[in-house]
Formats: sequence, structure tokens, C-alpha cells
Amino acid sequence: MFDIWNNLNFLSKLSSIVSVLAITLVFLGGFLQLSKFTIDHRLHSLREQVQFAKDKQYQNKIAQLEPRKLSIEQKKLLKDKLSLKKGPTIVFVSRLMDGESLDFANMIASIFLEAGWDVKPTIRTSINDFPGFLSLFITGNVDSEALNISKMLNDVNILCRNEPIEAGSIGSIPYENSIYIVVGRKGAQE
Repeated sequence: MFDIWNNLNFLSKLSSIVSVLAITLVFLGGFLQLSKFTIDHRLHSLREQVQFAKDKQYQNKIAQLEPRKLSIEQKKLLKDKLSLKKGPTIVFVSRLMDGESLDFANMIASIFLEAGWDVKPTIRTSINDFPGFLSLFITGNVDSEALNISKMLNDVNILCRNEPIEAGSIGSIPYENSIYIVVGRKGAQE
């Protein structure tokens, strides 16, 4: 009888231990499931952030490769400003062997032409390296007109700075009393 009682007592204790273990395992399973859900959610969020960063980086690289363009609004504003007052002869100068610089120079030159200015053919021999902006070179007594043009360009977000330009760095200078608008390479800030 004593053996049966011991066996029952042992089985009762074993049952209590198994019950406690079962309850512990249920809580541990729930905790692990909650942890898995939290980790999965965080992992998904991190993957989205990485994908967003990759997309942004890709878009920035594409933007760096695209040529400069003027918006319709910029073209209209510049044409309106230029139409108010005609000035001296304008000569655009693009960088040597830089098709993007030439295209941008011709785009702006066409607006000057539409506004009725005297624009000579683009000179393609500049060795100046202005990253992302224009600079003016003048011949003769056209200082005030050059300042007005610089202001008009800057007013429509075409960056124009006053940078020193050596006469020999843009090639030939065939026109007197003229403003040479030297177009630099596409810059990093664009």
C-alpha cells in the first residue's frame, strides 16, 4: 500500500511539475511568437528604409546624368524680362567638347533671340570650368547691361556669377561692345 501511495504522491508531484512546465511553455511560446512578430515587423521596416534609400540614390544618379533644362515658367519669366529692354550683342560660349554645355547655352540663347536681342552664333571653345553656373565676359563699355543680364538670369534661377575670365580662355572674341555669356559644365548642385 505504501508503494501505491508513494507512486500516487510521485505522480501527483510529477503532474504538478508537468502542469507548471506546460504553462511555462505556453507563456514562452507566446513570448517567442510576440518576439518573432516584433522582429519580422522591424525587419520589414528596415527593408523598406533600405529600398527607399536605394531608390533615392538611384534618382540622384539619374538627375546627375540628365542635361540641364529650363522650366516653361523660367523661359517665360526670362523672355518677359528680356523683352522689356534690349541690350548689346550677346554671344554665348560653351565649354570645349561639352555637348550638354552647348545645348544649355543654345536653350538660353533661343530665349534671348525670341525676346528680340542680337545673339551671335555660340562659340564652342571655352576652357573655363564653372561648375553649374554662367559667368559674363564683356568687351567695350557694357558694364551696366552686363549687371542687368546677370540679375535677370539669377532672378529666374539660372545661376550667374561674376568670375574672372581670361580673354584667351574662351577662344576668339570677334565682337566689340558685347556680352559673352560663358556657360560652365553641369555642376553637382543641379
